[in-house]
Amino acid sequence: MPAFFDSKSKLLDLLYKDSKTKKNNFEHWQLTDDRVILFDADKSRNFFVSFQNCGYTRFNAPTENYARDQILKYAGEVFDYFGDAIETVLRVGYRETRVNPVEDFDSLSQRLIQNFVKTDGSFFKSLNCPMYDVALFPMVFKHGSNKFQVTLGPMKKDQLQTVWEGGDDLPDQALFADVDYYAIQPPRPANLRNYVAEFLSKARDVNAKIVGDFTANILNL
Repeated sequence: MPAFFDSKSKLLDLLYKDSKTKKNNFEHWQLTDDRVILFDADKSRNFFVSFQNCGYTRFNAPTENYARDQILKYAGEVFDYFGDAIETVLRVGYRETRVNPVEDFDSLSQRLIQNFVKTDGSFFKSLNCPMYDVALFPMVFKHGSNKFQVTLGPMKKDQLQTVWEGGDDLPDQALFADVDYYAIQPPRPANLRNYVAEFLSKARDVNAKIVGDFTANILNL
């Protein structure tokens, strides 16, 4: 979007300071050739805008609605600023990752096998060997016109650190659950902010179901 390159400074002014409170929304900012980046010193929050996309990241959100509200606040400002200059939408997504500490790693692996692997089929019987462990595996579901991918698996601390480099307070072993809710090339809505608000509500409902019922069943909570 060519209009982006002439608007980086204006976007920075718009996003960095709250227009009502006059307080800074983030602690730091950075301009590159193709991005406007805003972030906090501890890197717990990050929002960026480029000529192709925008995205918001938050670690350890304080409430269930926090990330949704922050996305609507900052992405909404971008949508309103560019308006009809945004002609097409290639992808909209909301991704949530949870780490649930577990005491018995082997027991977790067995519960995942029992829930998701059909080991009584002819192939497994011909092996004549019990399945001992599982790794991360993705499952893709369709939800109306949208889709979501659930990636589950047991992980130990050294593996978790590859996902969150330098992450603090990670458990020694855990159930890793990642939900990526997305739409590919949805029709361009008349009001992009309202569309994203509705999309995030659907994503939140799916994530709550998975985090609440799905993982609780595996963890026997």
